[in-house]
Formats: sequence, structure tokens, C-alpha cells
Amino acid sequence: MWAEAVAAGYTSDRWLTYEQAAEMGGQVRKGERSVTGVFFKTLARAAQRENDDTGTSESFRIIKPFWLFNLDQIDGIEPPQAMEALIEFQHPPSVCAAPWRLLELAPPASERRIPVLEQQG
Repeated sequence: MWAEAVAAGYTSDRWLTYEQAAEMGGQVRKGERSVTGVFFKTLARAAQRENDDTGTSESFRIIKPFWLFNLDQIDGIEPPQAMEALIEFQHPPSVCAAPWRLLELAPPASERRIPVLEQQG
């Protein structure tokens, strides 16, 4: 999904099915192309063999395609507001190097100082 968003030049990292967009009051623009996603799941069920009372189970896989549209391809839906934690993650505190002799014991909360060993030479 990330590679498709970059290749197509989308600014949003949000993806919806056509049905999800419609439920939210949005409309996919005419002519927009979807991206195929694949749902994988492994399920277990009791073995269905006659005269088998051992209680064994067998597993099987579900593989189902679905089609997604980027939020940039949909009209009528506002992009979600970024959460404070996400903003802080995207903009970490500044980091600056400081020689050992200048290392502060309690730097400001928005700044982390990393001591740098002076080069021999």
C-alpha cells in the first residue's frame, strides 16, 4: 500500500473499500483505479470424517481479494485529524551533540544532548 501511494503521489496513508467510503458519505471519483488487497486467515475446525471420535481438528485457509481506494481518490470525506501522539512521533525532539565537558545534566524536555568523544589526533 505504501509503495502504491508513493508511486501514485497520494498524500494520504488512509485506504477504504468502496462500501466503506459510501457508508461514510463519500464518493469515489469517476475513473479512479483501485488497489487490490488480499485477506488471509487460517481457521481450524473439527475433523469431519465418519467414525472419527479422536477429536482431531484440521485447518484450512481463507484467501479473499478486496479492492481499496486511497482517501485522495474519494470526495466528501475529510481527512482525519492527526492525534497528538502521532504528531510527536513524526516530530521527535531535536538532538544535538555536545562535548563531554559541556554535557548538561538536565537538558530541556524538547532537546536531548548526546555526548561526543573528542577525536584523537
